[in-house]
Amino acid sequence: MHSWISLPLFFCYAETHFRFFKLQPSLLFKRRPEILFDLPRRLGPGHDLPVMLMLNDTDRFPAEVITVSIVAKQPGAQSQVFTFDKLLDNKVTHPFEFQSKIYCFFIPRRRFAKGNVFVNALATVKIKNKKYDILNNNFPQISKGSLTCTISDDYLPASNIASYGDLHIHSQFSQSHVEFGPPVGMIERVALCCGLDFIAITDHSYDLCCEMQNYLKVDPLAHRWKIFCEEIKKLDSIVIAGEEISCKNSNGKAVHLCALNIVSYIKGSLDGARHNPLNDSTLSIKEVADEIKAQKGLVIPAHPGSRFGILQRLFLKRDGWHAEDLKNQNLDALQIVNGHLNKEWLRSKQLWIKELLKGKKLPIVAGNDSHGDFNKGIFIKWPFLLVKELPDYYLSLQKTGLYQKVQNKADVFEAISSGKTFVTSGPFVSLNKSNTLTESLISNAEISLKSTDLYLIVKSTYEFGAIQSFSIYLGIVGAPGEQCLVSRKVAPETFELTELLIKPEVANAKKGYLRAEVVCGLQGPLHFAATSPCYFYC
Repeated sequence: MHSWISLPLFFCYAETHFRFFKLQPSLLFKRRPEILFDLPRRLGPGHDLPVMLMLNDTDRFPAEVITVSIVAKQPGAQSQVFTFDKLLDNKVTHPFEFQSKIYCFFIPRRRFAKGNVFVNALATVKIKNKKYDILNNNFPQISKGSLTCTISDDYLPASNIASYGDLHIHSQFSQSHVEFGPPVGMIERVALCCGLDFIAITDHSYDLCCEMQNYLKVDPLAHRWKIFCEEIKKLDSIVIAGEEISCKNSNGKAVHLCALNIVSYIKGSLDGARHNPLNDSTLSIKEVADEIKAQKGLVIPAHPGSRFGILQRLFLKRDGWHAEDLKNQNLDALQIVNGHLNKEWLRSKQLWIKELLKGKKLPIVAGNDSHGDFNKGIFIKWPFLLVKELPDYYLSLQKTGLYQKVQNKADVFEAISSGKTFVTSGPFVSLNKSNTLTESLISNAEISLKSTDLYLIVKSTYEFGAIQSFSIYLGIVGAPGEQCLVSRKVAPETFELTELLIKPEVANAKKGYLRAEVVCGLQGPLHFAATSPCYFYC
């Protein structure tokens, strides 16, 4: 029997068929495959709209898709209907075809005007000689409401000089009792539609050590990891092979560390909910970080502000990151944003600021921890009992921004290692040495505060809303906390801002940093961006 129980949210395509034994009661179990449609939440310029159809567990519950119809409706316009019946033309090739069927349908961009489009997709599926019509998904307890996509004619703000990416994504290789995911090729396609320049797929270490055919059985040779890397190598855009590694913190409990650009599998399965011989050999944070560095990879603590319920702490041995866990570690960045800006973000920021005030140079990055979830999150809230959805949880919601145009993976690694990063749900923000957009001061290099001018530059679009306010923070190494130098609102309908800042009065022989935060939007959700530090000396 596999030891597994937990209470909190699992963000993923919800696996509803797992049971400990054949007749175990479950309100989620149905003798049909999980079926769902998914599509990007945003469609940037130059892309047709991909609509993915996934049928999971078809090895256990065989099913045949007969036809697919997609209805797209924009406000003030007539509904458009697109019908597909030659499904072999739309079938997606992937390594788990023995277990799931995946299709991708394209709707030409020219059929849409700028603005929101509401999509309803209907699949006629034959299961045991009986036909069923599936609208959007067949998950129990989940709404069958429309999928939403923003059709944008604008590139992401300042994308002529900046690059954007999502550094925490899971694929079909992260597969367990509660989740499954999409192929890496579908993730790449959706990321490009959203306007991203690079992504990192960071599947779980405790999943990557399992057999391809059976996610409950350990494969000591980690063939799943090898196939995962081979799939990423087939892709044309900047897709980084990574791993989210379970390792032991200062309390001996499990925390997660993202490794980017490694070539060999790194073990870590303490909280993987499987009985296997690797559990006892889970490495410490330092051991994992040293191994990542030996492979010339990047070391990034994952969602350091996370907190777990009592059942996860007891049964999965999970814990949060603490200040002691960041001490003397060879870290390249901190994943300070993971999806929504909630209490987790505030805890992550508090940990980050404490490290900065100690004199540590630590840039920030963002991810979303999405397991698919191109349009919204579907997750197991209570195992065997309850499935829930989050309409505003999806791939590319939060983005890592880089202050340079990247052409390859090496450029991404160099920018992160150099501290040239910001995090954002849309707006661009930077501290510059002039009003020229390309002269950002955000990096691990130190500037002379006395001899350098400081400009705040912010750019937004109608998609992300007008600039509402900005704040500039000052930290002095050794001080007990930060100071807010300025925090003010911006004139209405301002979408671009360049402002010369008054430099703070800082005593000689002091070192410190400056950083900026900005809020945009008026109606609907607010959008946010924050810079890594600009370090200075006096």
